[in-house]
Amino acid sequence: MPQSPLVIVLSTTLFFGLFQGTKVFRPPKPSPLVRILPGLPTHKSPGAILWKALVTGDDRGLSRSDKKTYYRLGLGHLFTPSGVHLATLQPLLKHFHNLSGFFALIGLLSTFLPGLQALARVAWVKLVPGGAKCLGVFMGVMLLEGALVSWKLHPLSWTCSWLFLGLSWFAPPRWRLLWFVLAQMLLCWVLQQPFSLLSPVANLLTTLPLMLLFPLTLLFAVIPSFFFHTWIEAALTLFHESVLWFDQVHRFLPALTPHAGHLILILSWLVLQNRQRWWLAIILLGLASPLETFKKTSPSLSQWEAVPSVLGSEGLRCRTKWKEDRWEENCRPTRTVRRRRIKTKKLSYLR
Repeated sequence: MPQSPLVIVLSTTLFFGLFQGTKVFRPPKPSPLVRILPGLPTHKSPGAILWKALVTGDDRGLSRSDKKTYYRLGLGHLFTPSGVHLATLQPLLKHFHNLSGFFALIGLLSTFLPGLQALARVAWVKLVPGGAKCLGVFMGVMLLEGALVSWKLHPLSWTCSWLFLGLSWFAPPRWRLLWFVLAQMLLCWVLQQPFSLLSPVANLLTTLPLMLLFPLTLLFAVIPSFFFHTWIEAALTLFHESVLWFDQVHRFLPALTPHAGHLILILSWLVLQNRQRWWLAIILLGLASPLETFKKTSPSLSQWEAVPSVLGSEGLRCRTKWKEDRWEENCRPTRTVRRRRIKTKKLSYLR
């Protein structure tokens, strides 16, 4: 029985429940790297926005529907720079014997830069000996980093790092793909978003172009713009359009809305032994309807969605409430303002 990935998944579910409702998740501030790196494009094309998202984690500018498309296909990790940065630099890093100073520098620089906290967590775990090999060390480093930084700033981002980094290092290689599918379904269940059954295929198809494009985005982000930047931006725009085109397949194969029955079924399939899987699948599917697992979804969408900033004149009290698929903001004058208006009306009558 794979104990480590089971501990990661169950603890992640607990963290989602603990963080739910404690603080509304807000998008990070624009990363200062957008202004510092001279090679980052300033255009509003999809390729330019995707370039900034890959390097800085700042996905501002992409439409809400496009973001949903990426997350539905399991490609939301493109907007969260983390281990993929270090994996891209791996051919260069393997020539250095002691990388402690490098990981410490990356951790310090990334901790307080909006959008790069996930990269900082990877650096801290790799800095501590055994962080990527021993589950106890990994959990200790992550909990310490969360208590000092991430729980206050981005609890949802920290929980996703706990889930996906933990599975990438401690899930058995044979079933790692299924563990990642379970993790993506769990995240979609929490966010109440549909999950594409084509997610593994989408990640496989995007691996090859990103292996070439992602190192180029990192390299040319620090080089002042010239004609080659236009080529990279055009290639990323084509990549973005390809993702949107691939999502059209759901017209023939609808995306799945994950519920508790799906999660329990896949988790039991992964944990139990081979002989028990077949009859267990039949029993769980049979129990799904009486136990109403199809109705048991996470009510946390309104807690984790980005809340728009409240814009209004002074003296207005605004309440933001999630209704169906959008935020509604109701504003009314405070008591002081209402009293002031009533007094003004009385004075006008006296005149």
